[in-house]
Amino acid sequence: MPVSTSSARTAARSLSVDEALERILARVRPLAATPIALLDALGLVLAEDVVADRDVPPFRNSAMDGYAVRAADVATAPAKLRVTGEIAAGMTPTGGVGAGEAMRIMTGAPLPDGADTVVRVEDTDNRTDTVTITAATKLGTSVRAAGEDLKEGETILRSGTLLRAAEVGVLATLGRSRVNAIPRPSSSSSTRTSGRARSATRTATPCRAPPARWERRLSRSGSCATPPTTSAARCATRQSARTRS
Repeated sequence: MPVSTSSARTAARSLSVDEALERILARVRPLAATPIALLDALGLVLAEDVVADRDVPPFRNSAMDGYAVRAADVATAPAKLRVTGEIAAGMTPTGGVGAGEAMRIMTGAPLPDGADTVVRVEDTDNRTDTVTITAATKLGTSVRAAGEDLKEGETILRSGTLLRAAEVGVLATLGRSRVNAIPRPSSSSSTRTSGRARSATRTATPCRAPPARWERRLSRSGSCATPPTTSAARCATRQSARTRS
């Protein structure tokens, strides 16, 4: 199939999608990073490396509601232990756990000294004075170590990371209220510029009268064929005038 010269020139000038994208990106410059309130940073791109300044969690704590015990006391079941106290989340343990003892503990509460295992409440008779352990429990069960989630000094997020809900949650865990991020581009200035350009275009383009050849054609046919330089509204007005006469 023959190819015209103009078509060949057009084909020679065409770019692939990758080439076009490369040219566009080569001319794009990122906006300057700025401190942004944490909740406002959702969906933005992080502009700094974030390093944990603390362990998370900061202390050993229970991953279950149950009883803090010594693993040696619950290696076999059933086992009866004396309950010496209770630790709710947010409380500091008073005293420790010795041989043959247990302390009721809630999820997230710090483990008392001497305890190295948590027996979940479902594996007990849930008593408050002397508890019966009904299932053998291994050392370290249901215990979260200090720094298990985040270690102090660890780089948690890298610059260039998209801040989604999960990343914002991690930053909140570290106590961050603001973060350096790339702000969203503002469209207000470009909108004003394009609006002025459109206004100038309308002002610079006067409404010209239709060429005489179109007027002759209209008078012969009585139709409302709209020439390129005649508005539809003006044509409709002339058609309406002819109808009334």
